[in-house]
Formats: sequence, structure tokens, C-alpha cells
Amino acid sequence: MQSKLANFQRNGTPAQVQRAKWLRAKHVVQQDVLVLPAPVRKRKQRKTVTVAGSLLTQELLDEIASAQEATRAKRPKRVQKKAPAHLAPTPAAPLVSMPIALPPRMQYE
Repeated sequence: MQSKLANFQRNGTPAQVQRAKWLRAKHVVQQDVLVLPAPVRKRKQRKTVTVAGSLLTQELLDEIASAQEATRAKRPKRVQKKAPAHLAPTPAAPLVSMPIALPPRMQYE
């Protein structure tokens, strides 16, 4: 019974034939199927920025940001001035739809 099962599993071919078949296909499988593309290498990003010939590091950027926040806090906020009464906007008059007069030859009878 075991011999019949083994014959069925290898499709009736001897083991040497299957091994020879694999040895012929092995090269193709290794070269084409199993080869993955090379991993993409990320470029190292700079941690400094060159502006007008000087290097700005994260510490310098933080100092500049804190200095700007301090100056903003010192400045008084602008107060909007109200427009004089004679320049104040007036409420708009309601729109009245007027019938359009068509030329005589286009009037419908």
C-alpha cells in the first residue's frame, strides 16, 4: 500500500527523474524568482540648513522662534477704529424685480 501511495505522490516517476528535473529548473528559479530587488537606500538628510552662508542648527532655530514669540508678546495688539458715522455703510434697499419689456416683435401673443 505504501509503495502505491509513494507512486501516486510522485506521479509515477522515479525519484531520480524528479531530482534531475529540479536541478535543471533550480538555476532559473534562483536567478529569476527568488531574487528580490535591492533595498532602496535613503539619503541621509542634513540636520542643518544653510541660509546666507551661515549654518542654522535646530538649537539656533529654537532660539530665533523664542525671540520672535517674545517680541510678539511685547507688541500691543492693533485696535480697529470705527468708521465715522457719515462713512458707515447704510442698509441696502430691498431689490424689486421689474418685468422685462421685450421688443414688440418678440412679444408672445
